[in-house]
Amino acid sequence: IMESGSCSTPEFFASLSRSYDTGQILVNYTGCAGQDVLACLRSKPLPNLYLKTGYWPPAISPPLAPFISFGPAIDGSIFGLRSRPIDIMEHGSMPHIPLMLDTVLDEGTI
Repeated sequence: IMESGSCSTPEFFASLSRSYDTGQILVNYTGCAGQDVLACLRSKPLPNLYLKTGYWPPAISPPLAPFISFGPAIDGSIFGLRSRPIDIMEHGSMPHIPLMLDTVLDEGTI
């Protein structure tokens, strides 16, 4: 099941290293560095997790930030995401099982 997003839009996906960099920016922005990061992030009110456009360093600013700052990471593993789903399907290297794609009425809103 693929929910939301796109299976082909390159801007929606990030390399593993870019995902780590983006995550570290969020950790630093929220003051959670040097702590139990997950517990710290979970304790923050949701609005505190939105980074303003100008806060992103230009070199690693996600292409869809600030609206979609985080997306699936292409980690290259067989247990994760080896490539964009459209590339995997075009090369026939996906599992040959039914695939359901879906979006929601208020896509991209919180």
